[in-house]
Amino acid sequence: MKTCIISFSSRAGGNCGSIAAEIRRHVTGDVEIYDFSGFSITPCGRCGCECFRARESCPYFNDMEFTVCDAVTSSDLAYFIVPNYCDYPCANFFIFNERSQCYFQHHQNLLERYLAVKKKFIVVSNTGQDNFAAAFRYHVPENEEPNILFLSARQFQKVSIRGDLMDSAEARDAVLCFIKKEKNMENISNLIAKDLLKIKAVFFRPEEPFTWASGIKSPVYCDNRLTLTAPEVRNDVENALAETIRREYPEAEVLMGTSTAGIAHAAITGHIMNLPMGYVRSGNKDHGRQNQIEGKLEKGQKVVVVEDLISTGGSVIEVVNVLREAGADVLGVVSIFTYGMQKGLDRLAAAGVKNVSLTNFDTIAQVAADENYIKPEDIARLIAFRNNPSDESWIGGNK
Repeated sequence: MKTCIISFSSRAGGNCGSIAAEIRRHVTGDVEIYDFSGFSITPCGRCGCECFRARESCPYFNDMEFTVCDAVTSSDLAYFIVPNYCDYPCANFFIFNERSQCYFQHHQNLLERYLAVKKKFIVVSNTGQDNFAAAFRYHVPENEEPNILFLSARQFQKVSIRGDLMDSAEARDAVLCFIKKEKNMENISNLIAKDLLKIKAVFFRPEEPFTWASGIKSPVYCDNRLTLTAPEVRNDVENALAETIRREYPEAEVLMGTSTAGIAHAAITGHIMNLPMGYVRSGNKDHGRQNQIEGKLEKGQKVVVVEDLISTGGSVIEVVNVLREAGADVLGVVSIFTYGMQKGLDRLAAAGVKNVSLTNFDTIAQVAADENYIKPEDIARLIAFRNNPSDESWIGGNK
């Protein structure tokens, strides 16, 4: 396992460098650290875009840009530690992006290898989150959201300029949880996938497709309400939702369920976490106070939306918009299951909505094949459906 850690701060002895050192303490295998406080990358400029003709013609070819790009591309995992300046990534990060066009110019294979490397991003701040997410998306595959930990010095009663963030045990714990997060999420994803298949909350029938209300033929049927009548599965789901909220949205103050499927899950998870909960109706009541948001919600409160299923993302985005219009600070969404449809991913990204699902279509399909719910050769047909539900060519795929 090869890991590359990059601190983009120009300040020696600052928080970015100490976070890099903290990661190094917990990561095994071959580890390389690149610290921008000890070197620089020259910005592009006044060279006539020579790299567009041949990357070796770049006048800055011998600085650290190619060294860092080579290190990331040859790694299994890369950590990018980026300071915040005026709610945007620091200049070093943008220069690194700008110069990387030279590295990848005329070398599509290098770009594909670079994007395939798993990356984790740590931001020393908790403001400007949408700006950082947008900047980091260029470094991950098109259908993925960047995996980001926001660490604010103030959150841990520290002062950023002092560079003492890692003196906080709570901040160190947050970094450690982020390092271990991928394995924990993988375990949760497989557990919930097995649970949903066991109680037929997710049911595959590729040989006899279901027909949606839209007329689209689907090889899968999903009814996560069944989790509520299966106590063991319900416990797994609600505890996993609570763990995910603690990990992904540690500043959450209120949980809001979507109507109706998310209400029970928000209530049970809120009870586990000792957090207030409410829910958002699909429309205003036609009597009484005509509320659309049920439950007490103060302006500025940090809210996490609880949903059972994400397909095209339209309904949950409507809920987020209602809460934002009411003055809530919506941190994001947790859901039990996502199809991972491109339309849904695009909609959520355009609306600036983060979603974290307990499990996903790809995982459930693989688990279903492993446990003989479907044939292994059905997986490709299921993925073909997910990638383009309106194309029915998947139906005869293995006949």
